[in-house]
This record gives sequence, C-alpha cells and structure tokens, in this order.
Amino acid sequence: MKKQNSISNLLIKIPVLIIGFLFFSNCYFNPAIQSVLNPTTSESNSSGALALLAGGGSSVSTADTSATLQVLGQLKSSGVSVANATLSLGSTSSSVKDVVAVSTTATTNAIGKFLLKLRPGTYTISVTSSAGVSLGSFSLVVNGTTVTQGSDSGTFTLLGLTTYTLDQTVTLTTEFTVVSSSPVDGEQNAPTITGPSPASFLCSFVFSNTVDASTMVPGNIGFSTGGTTITPSVSGNTASIIFSGNNIFAFPMYSYTITLTNNIKDTDGFSLTPKAITIKLAGAAL
Repeated sequence: MKKQNSISNLLIKIPVLIIGFLFFSNCYFNPAIQSVLNPTTSESNSSGALALLAGGGSSVSTADTSATLQVLGQLKSSGVSVANATLSLGSTSSSVKDVVAVSTTATTNAIGKFLLKLRPGTYTISVTSSAGVSLGSFSLVVNGTTVTQGSDSGTFTLLGLTTYTLDQTVTLTTEFTVVSSSPVDGEQNAPTITGPSPASFLCSFVFSNTVDASTMVPGNIGFSTGGTTITPSVSGNTASIIFSGNNIFAFPMYSYTITLTNNIKDTDGFSLTPKAITIKLAGAAL
C-alpha cells in the first residue's frame, strides 16, 4: 500500500517538476535576464543605448554659424538716405563654435551707412525707422567674399556695398574720403596702358561714400602736366580715371601728381576731403 502511495506521489510531482523546469529555462535564457546574470561589454550595444537615450541624435546644432566677413553699405529709399534706422535680420542660430556671431541687428548712421557681420547666404533684413515705424525690407546675398542686393528689396537701394575681413577696423562716418588708390601714392612703377612715349595710364580710387558721378569731371581732377586728357568713370563708391596725352612719358625722371579736389561730392552732398597722389610710370629705362 505504501509502495502504491509513493508511486502516486511521484506521478503527482513529475508534472510540477516539468512545469518548474520549463519556467526556469524560459527565465534563464531570456535575453533580459541574461543581461543581468551575464553582463557583457559591447561598443555597438553601448552606442545604440546612447542613441536611444538621446532620441536618435544630438539636439544641439554643431553647424558653424560664425561670421566670415563684414559688409559695409549705404541704404537709400527712393533716392533718400535712410538715416538712424534699425536693421533686423531676425533670429539666427548660433553654436558654441561661433567666433564672431552673425549680426542680428544694426543701426544706420546719419547718411544711411550700416555695417553687418555675415557669412555666405541670403538675408532678408527688416527696416524700422527711428520712430519705430516699419519701412519694409531688403535682401542681401553673400557669395564667398562678394555681396549683392537681392531682387526683392522694394524701394530700397543699396550703394557702395563693400566687404572687409573680420580683423579690419571699419568706421561708419559721414566724412567723404578716399579709402584707397591703385596705384598707391609713391608708386615708382605704375603700369601703363600705352607707352612709353607718349604714355597713358589708369588710376582707380575707392571712396568712403557713394560718388556723385556728375561731380567726377575733368575740371575737378588736377594733374601736374598740362594738356592731358582726363577720362573718368564712376560706379558706386569707385572711380576709374584714364590719363593720356602727348606730354606723358614712362621714363624714370618723370613723376606725375593727381589731385582729387573738394569739388567732388558724394550723393548726399558731402565734399571730398582733397587727396593727392604722386607716381612714376613703368616703362623704358634711360
């Protein structure tokens, strides 16, 4: 009787043992349980976990949005300088990489000049008067180191657009001056167009303001040798002047002085601070 009871008890325990074994096996070989019982090191798994925690990627922009150049210009509307106005570029993204941030606002001076720090791209810039009235907007297109006015600029006109490096000091001034010349003052071998006897040559000038072309005429340009033909041309804040005549010679003993007088004016009526340069022409040696 006891033997029969033992067999019965064993038969009852066998299903329990089988169910227990299956439950233990399922738990033990489950990957989640294995990762606890037998942890392993894996770069790919760690990376996946970090990506998952970060939402699949970084939410912080790493794009370099630092400015690459300075842009100087003069803003006019229907031919009138837009003075003391606020220029707003809207929100611009920035990052920890920024060295010099792209400008978000600027203010024009008394003759509408402005200076912005930008990088390549297209910018829509809103204009607000000193009284807080919205005047509209204009666009600037920066391509490398070249800047141009966009087509969607309404009644606004941008004059004298010039780019500078970030380390150059640029002052917004109403004074009308010569910024640079080519050839420079004191040049001993200025290139000629024709020569050496007679000779002709070209001088180019960059000005601080936009030149009134009607005042850049031979009568307002001095030359040290009489009987010379002076042919100027103007584009924005630059002027090119060709000097020619039978009494210009490209020989080392001859030097020539060019004088731009204060009768030359900018488009706001400011007179030029007189400027003179003296050069010698490259040509035949004696």
